[in-house]
Amino acid sequence: MTKEDFSWEKVDKACEKIALQLKKKKIRAIYGIPRGGLVLAVKLSHLLNVPIVMGPSDADAIVDEICDSGKTLTECRKKYPGAVFASIHLNERCCAVPDIYIHKTKNWIVYPWEK
Repeated sequence: MTKEDFSWEKVDKACEKIALQLKKKKIRAIYGIPRGGLVLAVKLSHLLNVPIVMGPSDADAIVDEICDSGKTLTECRKKYPGAVFASIHLNERCCAVPDIYIHKTKNWIVYPWEK
């Protein structure tokens, strides 16, 4: 597996694309999956002018930086079937697909907050 550095600039551009799609969904708030999803939640909260919540509901967007194995997404969908799920990356070997994702990858992504 190849490591791929993902810059803050790329994060910003991906969040802008996610925000455009989330605007159409009329979400109430954003919930970020700890840890990497919290970074996205803050950025998207500002872009969409919606609050960040400490626990999601069916009216919220649930965000994570990557949908890697699909386990987190699968569990969240069971608990919050009406929520919108978004990520920057989708691992092409993932067993679940978020409603919104920007990049499909087979690489190991290194995000700027991990450096």
